[in-house]
Amino acid sequence: MRITKVDTFTFWADWCNWLFVRVSTDEGLVGWGEGSLHGAIASVETAIREMSPALVGAPFDGVEVSWQRLYHGWRWRGGAIQNTALSAIDLALWDLEGVPKGPGLGAEVNVEAIAELSFRPQPLSQSRSWWS
Repeated sequence: MRITKVDTFTFWADWCNWLFVRVSTDEGLVGWGEGSLHGAIASVETAIREMSPALVGAPFDGVEVSWQRLYHGWRWRGGAIQNTALSAIDLALWDLEGVPKGPGLGAEVNVEAIAELSFRPQPLSQSRSWWS
């Protein structure tokens, strides 16, 4: 499976600007990520466009391999804009990783979870408040 496209979508909703990233593959699978940074959405979008060539055409060997390819692809690292762009792509890659990729996967899978109670709840009359 290879990554074929990285798209960005920007929206303004009354109080905040939003940036979404869509990573597409040659098998028709997509992953979505979010990378909003108030006041710098155009800069984050540009950073994503600059990082995209490192992914497009490359095999999707897992999130960590793709992340390392992006992070170490540039000499200068860090800063709010670059880290937000990298985080948005990272979220989209994790979303892509979780997409069912074959028959028998997804909703049909039965997973039994065992939970253990790590505390004993007390009746409200026996619980102590922080200030008493």
